Amino acid sequence: MKEEECEELDVRAASVIRLCLTKNIIANVQKMMTTKELWEKLKGIYHAKGISNMLLLKDKFHNLRMGHDIKLFYHLRNIMKLFVY
Repeated sequence: MKEEECEELDVRAASVIRLCLTKNIIANVQKMMTTKELWEKLKGIYHAKGISNMLLLKDKFHNLRMGHDIKLFYHLRNIMKLFVY
């Protein structure tokens, strides 16, 4: 693959990643030019660090309960928040 093609694919990949981000997240990664830089910055911001965070997440998951007045949709959303945020 030619270097020009690689650069074009890198630009496209970075664009796809940026399209998936919210405005406040984009503000954190504006200066990242390559896909690798962009991904490393996002990983540094959002990747769980250390065993203590893993244990905290596990504890939150096991203690999550669905109330009688809560719809299933909202309960599932709360579960997803544990893994996404």
